[in-house]
Amino acid sequence: MVGTGGEGGVTFMNPTGGTTSNYLLNGSKAIFDLPPEDTVVYADLVLAGLTINASGSFTFKTPTATTTLPYGTNSSGTWDAYHQDVTSLVSAGGTGTYEVDGVNGSVSSLGWYLYVVFVSSSYPLKYIYYSL
Repeated sequence: MVGTGGEGGVTFMNPTGGTTSNYLLNGSKAIFDLPPEDTVVYADLVLAGLTINASGSFTFKTPTATTTLPYGTNSSGTWDAYHQDVTSLVSAGGTGTYEVDGVNGSVSSLGWYLYVVFVSSSYPLKYIYYSL
């Protein structure tokens, strides 16, 4: 779900918990629009920020399920960037609201991305290279 203001079938929404010092109450969500004839090939959920406390888990909500996930693989550099394959969850979830809650970070620079690769009869096939 990378885009701005509805680009590429994505609508971003305000945080569900607002700004709070209790990370368990903080979260954000986005609406993903996938036409029913399109097929999800791969979906990767990335949590990125400064100083993520990756000792616990966080909540990932799809239109059809709520799942508690561990942080996954860290591809750290200056920023912490944890990612994991959520293809089965996004394939089952399809169109609707996706939400991430309870990410434990110690600073205000913290966010998430949901990269979705899909096949559509409406668009030509393209080569995609993705590396984190």
